[in-house]
Amino acid sequence: MADPRQPADGRLVRIVWELSRADPPALGQAWFVELEDGSTCRPIPGGGRVIDGAQEIYACVFATAGESDAVVLGEVNQGAPIWTLQKASLNKKSIPVTIKSLSIVTVTRLWQ
Repeated sequence: MADPRQPADGRLVRIVWELSRADPPALGQAWFVELEDGSTCRPIPGGGRVIDGAQEIYACVFATAGESDAVVLGEVNQGAPIWTLQKASLNKKSIPVTIKSLSIVTVTRLWQ
């Protein structure tokens, strides 16, 4: 899948007719998210697991080693000047899987 941070991965599309002037869609789910630590996240097609009542929406490649038990839960919080996501460390030894700890991570860039 293309990485919007890498211009060589993209494609230029030239439109030869006028686009509709309809209202733009409301803010929706991001299709690529970059976190403050350099981690990147993409939506999970069809949504992911529900863990302790929270939906796993994004699959992430974490920049920090040792975070194989971490997931991002819920949608981007766009209600403040600095957008954030919830990052959860999981207890994978329990059945069902439960949340060990929860932290807030800063979104650096987001593509919608």
